Amino acid sequence: MTAAEFIRYLQKQGIKLKDHGASHDVYWNPKTGAQVQIPRHRSQEIKTGTKERILKDLGLK
Repeated sequence: MTAAEFIRYLQKQGIKLKDHGASHDVYWNPKTGAQVQIPRHRSQEIKTGTKERILKDLGLK
């Protein structure tokens, strides 16, 4: 799954973009208040471990 596909998935789950950084964007879960940084390399594949950690940190898993 590319970073762009993963971000679309997160947005369907209710995750919102909070801020743009230099090389990462900050997304947050309005339900839990949790926030994470996601790499801005939209066309590259996101590693499975990174994806799972982001889901866990956002309270989606």
